Amino acid sequence: KFVAKTDADRFEPLDVNSLTYLHPDTGRGVSKVNLRLERGIFTLVTGRVGSGKTTLLRVILGSLPM
Repeated sequence: KFVAKTDADRFEPLDVNSLTYLHPDTGRGVSKVNLRLERGIFTLVTGRVGSGKTTLLRVILGSLPM
């Protein structure tokens, strides 16, 4: 069944400014991250193992505690 999209379904730009999250048990994480995610733009986050890619995503999604 087709469901028509409305303006409420549109992705609004997401601005992240000076995002910092350090894991309480290790003190490792991400520090002072600035980025902008926009509709229609492909964004790729790369880095070495342990550089904080997953932590960054989890913080943006809200799955890590504040």
